[in-house]
Amino acid sequence: MNWLPWLRGRSAKSAPGGSAAPEAGAPLFLFFSEARLPDGRRLIQLAADKEADLEPWLDPHAWGADARVEREPHAAVVSLVGEGVVSTGDVVRRATAALRREGIEVWGLHTSTLSLSLVISENAAENAVRVLHRE
Repeated sequence: MNWLPWLRGRSAKSAPGGSAAPEAGAPLFLFFSEARLPDGRRLIQLAADKEADLEPWLDPHAWGADARVEREPHAAVVSLVGEGVVSTGDVVRRATAALRREGIEVWGLHTSTLSLSLVISENAAENAVRVLHRE
């Protein structure tokens, strides 16, 4: 199973429209999500190619004062792909419930029009694939 780095960053409060991401570096993202929290901070989660230069993204100072960055270097992304896979939310609910029943923690979740991608521990990836195929 191939592993990949996964980062989660939380910025300090920023001005509306401001970016919480570092200026330097342009790694190949497998997925990227950003949300503004109610207190004004931004939460960013990303998974990148394992060869990506993530050093600029690991420096909390690049995100602003009081920022935190967490890195899990051995994550895996398991994806469910198909038309309508996230149209009702039922697939998201069933997939996360099935993984939870097996004791597999979902660290991050990303959806697009055609896919649901779940970030999990590299060690749980093969079991997760089996569980999701059964579901």
